[in-house]
Amino acid sequence: MQKLLQLLAPAAMFFGGNHSKACSYMTDHKLVTKMLEKSRFNQRLHGGFNVNQ
Repeated sequence: MQKLLQLLAPAAMFFGGNHSKACSYMTDHKLVTKMLEKSRFNQRLHGGFNVNQ
């Protein structure tokens, strides 16, 4: 859940809501050590994956 929130704010503020660009930027600048895969990120974003399991 924390990784999701870390990406949503910069995506909204600096990348016009483009989550893919925000993920790339944060990975390239080593702001996030282990990025979620695109499909897993989307599952968590849209609530299709229970984080607590």
